Amino acid sequence: MKKSDRCSLVMRFQPRRGSLFAEVVDWLNSIPNQDRREKLEEVCLILLLPYARKARLGKGSEEIESCYWSTHNRATQYLYIMQQDLGIKSVWSIDSILSMLTGKRESTQFVNYEIDEEEDDEEDEGEDDDFRTTNSLLGIEM
Repeated sequence: MKKSDRCSLVMRFQPRRGSLFAEVVDWLNSIPNQDRREKLEEVCLILLLPYARKARLGKGSEEIESCYWSTHNRATQYLYIMQQDLGIKSVWSIDSILSMLTGKRESTQFVNYEIDEEEDDEEDEGEDDDFRTTNSLLGIEM
C-alpha cells in the first residue's frame, strides 16, 4: 500500500491520575499495540462513523440513517461480547429484543426474562413454553 493511500491520526492523551479516563488509558497501555489499535478502531467506528458520514454527506441522507442502524447493531453486538467476556448475566426486556430485531423503538409491555447460564438442564423443562411465549410476543409463528 502506498503511503498516499493511508490516513493518519496521531493523538496523545494525558488524563489526570485517578480519573475514569486514566483507568482506561492505563488498561490500553497494558495490552499489546495491535490489540490496542483494533479496540480503538472498533470503538471509533461504532461511535463516530455516523457523524463522519453526516459531515461528508450533510443532513437527511438515507445513507446516514442506514449507517446509524448498522453501527447501532454493531454496538449491540459489541456490548453482548463485552457482557460475555465480563461474565455478566442478561436481563432482557421484550422492548430491547424487539428493538434489536426490528430496528424500531416501540414500547410494548414490561416483561423481563433473566437468562441464568448456570441453571441445571433438568430445571429447563418449561423453557419451550417461555420460548413460544417470547416468539408470540415478537410476532413469530411456530
